[in-house]
Amino acid sequence: MMGLFKVFVKKTIGGGKCLLYNISHGKNVEFGTHFKYVNKHGRMSIGDNVIFSSFTYIFNVRPSGYVEIGSNVRIGHHLQISCANHVHICSNVNIGPFVFLTDHNHNFENPDVPIKDQGISVKSGANLVIGEGSWLGTKVTVVGDVHIGKHCVIGANAVVTKDIPDYSVAVGIPARVVRQFDFLTGEWKKV
Repeated sequence: MMGLFKVFVKKTIGGGKCLLYNISHGKNVEFGTHFKYVNKHGRMSIGDNVIFSSFTYIFNVRPSGYVEIGSNVRIGHHLQISCANHVHICSNVNIGPFVFLTDHNHNFENPDVPIKDQGISVKSGANLVIGEGSWLGTKVTVVGDVHIGKHCVIGANAVVTKDIPDYSVAVGIPARVVRQFDFLTGEWKKV
């Protein structure tokens, strides 16, 4: 049975757990209007001081799905997460509006069958991770078993399909690293 969790409340004060939808959350979590969580027996945990702007949609598409959101995270409106295995947004992350995060992709091998009817493919043990203190700009898309490192900036409209190292700025389709922080000089250097 698939559960649908809709929130029309603006803020939860204390920590809590919603057993029906397998959600646990910390203190001071704000859900914007039209927040939706569609769950096929997966689970979700949310840290303290998290803000979900309006029209956030989170889908756990398989029972193994686990969406994990750290503390002090700000999420712009119209975020969509589709999780088959594990999507982890670490603490102190800022996510701009219209961002899409997914740890899987659609199958399309058979040209005689509509793509929507071919299911999804998930790499075994797939983990989509947005590292501590990173910022995803407007309309960023992250697809697959991808790790975005700590303190990264992903530029608006970028499509991330490969790992991004810590302290990097990545832009484009597909996303490529254009700057990295040099701790010896204390400056961001072009790559």
